[in-house]
Amino acid sequence: MLMQAFSPYEQDVNSVNTAINLLVPVIQNNLTTSGITSWGSPSSSATAMVVIGLIAKGINPRGEDYSVENVDLIEALLLYETDGFFKWQLSNESVDMLFSSPQVFAALVTYKVFRDVWGTPAFDLFNI
Repeated sequence: MLMQAFSPYEQDVNSVNTAINLLVPVIQNNLTTSGITSWGSPSSSATAMVVIGLIAKGINPRGEDYSVENVDLIEALLLYETDGFFKWQLSNESVDMLFSSPQVFAALVTYKVFRDVWGTPAFDLFNI
């Protein structure tokens, strides 16, 4: 969420750019084939927020830097899908319609717009 919130200011404030750049290794160190690990386990909501943050910075979440064993962040998000909704963690039996599903949906829509409107900058969430 921090990357998403700070991305409009990275060109104007040097310390913001530094803070955003410090997040990239943190994200990469928490990558798994099931998405982003947060609070000890991978979850769809953590993965969704990272996808939105990367896109806000113009980074492709399907890139090689954000893949583990040929599973990128978008593919990882789709692992959580059940009957059109999304679970919070893969170990959950039921879907989470109030928290995880809306976050994953937002991430997937953001990715689709990012993918279909590729340009320079790739996509500006704050100037639509």
